[in-house]
Order: sequence, then C-alpha cells, then structure tokens
Amino acid sequence: MDPTRLSNIRRIMEKERLDLLICRSPENVLYLSGYWPITGWSLAVLPLEGEPVLIVPVSELEYARNGWIKDVRPYEGESLKEVFNPYKVMAKCLEEFGQHKYVKIGCELSLETIATNSVVGEVSYASVPTFNMLRKVFEAELVDASGILAKLRSVKSEYEIEKMKLSAKLASLAIERFLESISEGVKESTLASIAEAAVYSEGVGFENRVRRARGFAFVMSGENTSKAWYPFNISTDRRVKRGDVILLELNVCADGYWVDITRTWVLGKPSSEQETIYYAILEAQEEVYKFEYDQVEASKVDEVARSLIA
Repeated sequence: MDPTRLSNIRRIMEKERLDLLICRSPENVLYLSGYWPITGWSLAVLPLEGEPVLIVPVSELEYARNGWIKDVRPYEGESLKEVFNPYKVMAKCLEEFGQHKYVKIGCELSLETIATNSVVGEVSYASVPTFNMLRKVFEAELVDASGILAKLRSVKSEYEIEKMKLSAKLASLAIERFLESISEGVKESTLASIAEAAVYSEGVGFENRVRRARGFAFVMSGENTSKAWYPFNISTDRRVKRGDVILLELNVCADGYWVDITRTWVLGKPSSEQETIYYAILEAQEEVYKFEYDQVEASKVDEVARSLIA
C-alpha cells in the first residue's frame, strides 16, 4: 500500500468533519483498498479512527485478498433459494459500524461518470437505493465526498505511477500488434479488434504482474479522421487505402489502472501536405514542452500550441 494514503485521506476527513467514508464505485474502492471490484457490488469503509473494512461478494473473495485492507468481509450473493437483495446483505455487514454514533458520513452522492469494473457490460454504481440503505443503517447525515476523492486521486503516488506505466507498456505491445496488421483493404473495425485482442490475450498475466486487463480500441482512417476531434471515436467498416491517415485511440486498463493513448500514422509514403501538417504539430509539441511548469494553467499550454499551429 502507499504508505501515506490512509493518513492523507483521514487528514481530509478530519478537515471536512467526516466520521466515516464509504465508497462503492470501482475506482474509489480501488483507491481506498487496492482492490478493483469485479461486479461493482463491493463497499470500502474507512472510519476516521479504526481499521478500514472491505465488504465484497463471497465470489470475489479470492481477488479481494490481494488488496491492502486486511479486514475483508464477504457476503453471500445470488442463489436459487431466494431473490437476491444486495442492500439487505450489505446492511447486515455494516451493522457493526451502525452501533457507533456517526454524525457525518462521506459518500459518492454526485458521481455521475465512473470507470467501469471488469464486467464491462454491466456497470454497477451507488445510487438512491444504496444511499437509503446507508441512512437506515447509520441514521446519520450523508454528505457528498465525490469532490474530495477526485482531488485526492488527482495527485498520483509512486505506486500509482508504476501501475500506470505497466498499463502503458501493455498498450505499447498492443500498438505493435496493430501496426503489424495494417495493410490496404483491412477494415477499421478489424484493426481495432486486433488491438483489443492483444490487450486481452497478452495482458492477462503480463510480466506476471497483471491479473485482469481490458482494452478498448477505435480506428478512424481517411476522411473519417476529420471527426476525430469529437468526444468519442467510432470504428467503421471502411477499408483503409494507401495514403490514408490512420488514427488509433486506445484505452487500456490493467487491474483498474487506465491509460489513454492516441497515435496517428500514414499508410505508405506521406504526401507533402501530410508532411507539412506533421512538422507543424511536431514544432508546436516541442514548444509546449518548454512552456510547461508548475502551476501553469492547462488552458495556457493549449493556447501556445494552437497559436503555433494556426
């Protein structure tokens, strides 16, 4: 575990007068416990005083024990005996905490965009039923801790940086497989699937340090790259041609730590116009590196780059 993480969180909790912090979103459970939830039905519970607790479905116990919270409390999940009520079983796990008199409890009340858990087709997160359950158990005031958690997570520790470097290394491997597969006539969607498959097939067990890995790739080529500035990218059935600009947007997650990499190539020899664009962007990029320093606003850095390109 990061040696100063708990103390940093508790310092903020004390400042905000929070007696207890409870998280259910996958990224915040990971931040508090070192465990990346599989189904999104786990709770990380951190009291201002006392040891943290991780509550997980019994089916995830094997994985949860790899985190740094020692007190892991499993609960029985779905069965054929009765209709599963997750709030009922989680409330039972929280009963011990409910015996204490907590006045203010921090929760993710305003979290609307979350990173997925590893069961990507079914994203689970805390909402009204979870918060109502917490109010019933604790009879305390729930306050929004989403901003506090975001601020804490915005500064990466050495541990987190190493995890992200590992994800980036895996992304580089996927890019190599992608480049090996580019040829005239191949569909954008096919190229995207090759990058994704590389992350999944080679990422699980990568360097004996990754248990779970997923990749999400998007390829745009030719005239489709004119839409690459959108807040999303889409792979189509367009087949790449010689002379095309080919853009790859690759999101890679290894054990809950994400990297987002975008790269652009030309299939074959670039045209003079493409070379002009390339060198203009390269010059802007190199100048931006000189302009970056502590406390500078990101908008100012962006302004420098755009002024050079224009």
